[in-house]
Amino acid sequence: MSPSNPNPFDDIVYRLMGIERGLSDLMEKLSSTQKSDDADELLTPEETAQTLKVSKVTVWDWSKRGILNPRRIGNKVRYLRSEVLSAARPKGGVMK
Repeated sequence: MSPSNPNPFDDIVYRLMGIERGLSDLMEKLSSTQKSDDADELLTPEETAQTLKVSKVTVWDWSKRGILNPRRIGNKVRYLRSEVLSAARPKGGVMK
């Protein structure tokens, strides 16, 4: 608290306003980060099949043919949502 500001509550209000601004900035950064993270979400083979509107056997076949790029995490297989969606575009893989 500065000597020119004798009221301690003014100092508290000033500090709270700074905290609110900081929180607001953090929330904006977090929401933009979450949007980019959604594109890199990992999908199960079942979710991948639902996204592409195909069977799990087709997902497996496309993985073997290199159309889809599976990620192995332990004994589990996962697919990046962004790669699944790009493979589904007519110019690129599945829709040939």
